[in-house]
Amino acid sequence: MTLTTMTLTTMTLTTMTLTTMTLTTVLLTTVLLTTMTLTTMTLTTVLMTTVLLTTVLLTTMTLTTMTLTTVLMTMTIMLMTMMLLLNRLSRDSSCPIR
Repeated sequence: MTLTTMTLTTMTLTTMTLTTMTLTTVLLTTVLLTTMTLTTMTLTTVLMTTVLLTTVLLTTMTLTTMTLTTVLMTMTIMLMTMMLLLNRLSRDSSCPIR
C-alpha cells in the first residue's frame, strides 16, 4: 500500500509538474507572440507615419514650386507688358522718352 501510495504520489507530482511546465510554455509563447505582434504593429505605424509625412512634404514642395512658378510667370508677363508699353510710348512723337 505504501508503495502504491508513493507511486501514485510520484505520478501525481510528475503530472502536475509536466502540466505546470506546459502551461508555463504556453504562457511564454503567448507573451512572445503578443510582443512580436505589438512590435510589428508599432513598426507598421512608424512606417505609415513616415510615408504620410513624406507625402505631405512632397505635396508641400510641389505646391511651393507651383506658387513660385506662378509668381515668376506673372512677373514675366508684367515685365513684357511694361516693355511693350515703353516701346509704344517711345514711338509716339509727343512722348519725351526716346
